[in-house]
Amino acid sequence: MALRAAIFVGVVILFSSGQVPALMVMEQNEYYVYYPENESHLAADLLGSCAKIADFLKNHGLPLKTPLHIVLDDSLDQPAVRTKVIPHRQVRIPLKGPGVLEDGANVSNPWHYFLFMGLSAQAIYNERSGIPAAAHTLFGDLISPNVILPEWGIDGIAFLLYELYHQRTVPAPLAQTLFTVVPIPQIDQVSNHPDVWPGRFSHRIFGRPFIRWLYEHHGWEKLSRILDLHGRGIIPIEIEGEAKAVYGKSWPELWHEFRQAHPCVSVTDEGMPIIGYWKDPFIYWNDAGIHPGPRLSHPPGRYGYVAEDGGLRLSAYTTGGISRTITWRNNAMRIQGKEHTWDPGPGGVAVTRIGSTPFLIIEADRAYQLRAATWPQPRATASPAARMIAAPHQATQMSGPVMDKTGRIAVAAAITGNWDIWLYDGRWHRLTDAPGIEMDPWFEEDRLIFSSNASGRFQLHTHTMTQLTHFSTAAILPRGKTFLHLQSQGWQPRQLSKAAQSELASTVPLSEYLQQRKLSAPDLRQDPSAVVEGKPYSPVKSIWPNYIAPDLYIDTNDLQIGLSTSGRDVSGEFAWDTGARYSIKDEVWSFRLGGRARNYNARTTRYPFGYTTSRLDVVSEIRQDVKLGWHPPMAEQLEVSANYRRYHARYDGAPTAEQWWAALQYRRTFGRWYLNGIVDLFEQGSQSIYGDVAYRFGERIRTVTQLSYGNTWGDAIAGHNTFRIGGNAAEGFFTQRPSRLFPLRGFDANLLDATQAATLNI
Repeated sequence: MALRAAIFVGVVILFSSGQVPALMVMEQNEYYVYYPENESHLAADLLGSCAKIADFLKNHGLPLKTPLHIVLDDSLDQPAVRTKVIPHRQVRIPLKGPGVLEDGANVSNPWHYFLFMGLSAQAIYNERSGIPAAAHTLFGDLISPNVILPEWGIDGIAFLLYELYHQRTVPAPLAQTLFTVVPIPQIDQVSNHPDVWPGRFSHRIFGRPFIRWLYEHHGWEKLSRILDLHGRGIIPIEIEGEAKAVYGKSWPELWHEFRQAHPCVSVTDEGMPIIGYWKDPFIYWNDAGIHPGPRLSHPPGRYGYVAEDGGLRLSAYTTGGISRTITWRNNAMRIQGKEHTWDPGPGGVAVTRIGSTPFLIIEADRAYQLRAATWPQPRATASPAARMIAAPHQATQMSGPVMDKTGRIAVAAAITGNWDIWLYDGRWHRLTDAPGIEMDPWFEEDRLIFSSNASGRFQLHTHTMTQLTHFSTAAILPRGKTFLHLQSQGWQPRQLSKAAQSELASTVPLSEYLQQRKLSAPDLRQDPSAVVEGKPYSPVKSIWPNYIAPDLYIDTNDLQIGLSTSGRDVSGEFAWDTGARYSIKDEVWSFRLGGRARNYNARTTRYPFGYTTSRLDVVSEIRQDVKLGWHPPMAEQLEVSANYRRYHARYDGAPTAEQWWAALQYRRTFGRWYLNGIVDLFEQGSQSIYGDVAYRFGERIRTVTQLSYGNTWGDAIAGHNTFRIGGNAAEGFFTQRPSRLFPLRGFDANLLDATQAATLNI
């Protein structure tokens, strides 16, 4: 009893909830928009657009279903809308505006663009008929055949609808240039081939023009018919039959016609698949990795540089779509700095954000030097601290900042989808105002070079808009006198011609130009959005699931059938799940019910548990487990839990017994290593420690070495504080993999049961 009381007293003392960022919600006609507290204007604008978009989609045969949950995600940087059909219909929009050349970068309101793309995807997923429609009646939104349409299909149709909604084409200048220069690949190479030039965006470069070509030649009705037919299918390969039923030709045949209608202007063998590079020493990176250097597990950004310490710094969208700065130095990769930073540039400058507002951020050491010497501001503080500079007024995003030796910063900034070059020297100066995209600034002494599509193609220009290159394709990313020239197979590094260098040298210095020309930001008067009162966030509206799933387990010795469901709120802080199964072999019901609320979790499980070892030790019980757990707000890898078990033997009529124990578990993944350790303290006076250490190596072919060890002190109770070597890792019930089971590949199940065990698997 003493340990039992100590367990619950300890858990009550330790239970405390971390502060969750303030989240608000606006609601209208079962559309829910969730947003950070200071983004109400943006949320109101999105909510006001939902009904108009829904009417447009309905008129095109794609009705939306409600309730629908729209999240302005403050933790998401990657410029892509994320949609979910279960456990509730959700559209998740990055709060970070897209960087230059990213999807949505050149539209006036990128958040409205992502909203439209997300709602269109939801409407496409909602198309069901036949067997899927009947299954939807029974199981809810569990089955949605259109989810498995090719990426170019979903994205291309949604983008076509966006253009039809706005009654205009939406230009994507570099993608359009790539479309004319790069030979159109086979249709099977358009999706899911990031290593193949032109990279992970091939579905947009080629897929969107293909869908528009189908629309222009065959009309919307046939595209709508494709969605209807696929929505009644249950076999993914049926997509070929659907194309023949609607168009009279297969998708490869239609794609072949599309390729013939859009031949390349000229084809060369030159070029490398470069996303970004540094000039000296020459090093470049793409979706496959750094060259020379390691493979990358996360998609990198366009900008980076080699710092004074010899380390390559660039940004990448890491786990969860969060942008971070990564450093490759001395054959080691590490993530550095704060989350939500991107585009690191020379001088220790990068871009970050607070909410949806972009900022420049300068490394602490460099910012300390500049505070004292360069910019007009209060006297330098005693200790270095990173400096943050708000973007020009009304800018939705900044990209590619660079700093010169005097501390001036040049950066591309977007206002209503128009990208211009801005200079910061203590205050903001707008250097360009041409319609289109100016990007990739670079200081060359007291001159500035950048890429602009003012001429109709991306070419290098000076700060006076003097054009330095005149290629038929594109020229981007000047770094000193080096730049990238677009070829059929990628980008070719080139040097500025002598004529261009002379033109640059004769350009009026930047310091003089600033005195001659004054440009200001445009005066954007926005119509006020309809006022919808925001309310403090509650998980109640989004935590209820919209599906019930059949639950099936098949083993060589057993068949189990049942039902399950789960719910999760839009914040990810609250979740629950439940389910039941019936074992045909054992004629036993098992069930589970669990939930999580911020730092707390609880679970109860009823299940049969039994095995016979090679030494004929027998365990056969019916168990009811209850667990209450907590993890510290700042250390989610650590969990403290109180556990209770009520159990009895299945066949011999033994009385019911109870067991109490406290547990401390630590899980962590760092680099290629995985660590999992658990300490149990039992009421009966025994203690145990066990866990796993795994190491993963290899690039394309992965190999994992796993060492498992467990030891118990005190009296052994078979199946409770002992360890099994071998055994069925699935177990067939809701225990998933029991923590005291050490599977051993290549051996029969349940070899041994002991108070000390160790296994090594490769």
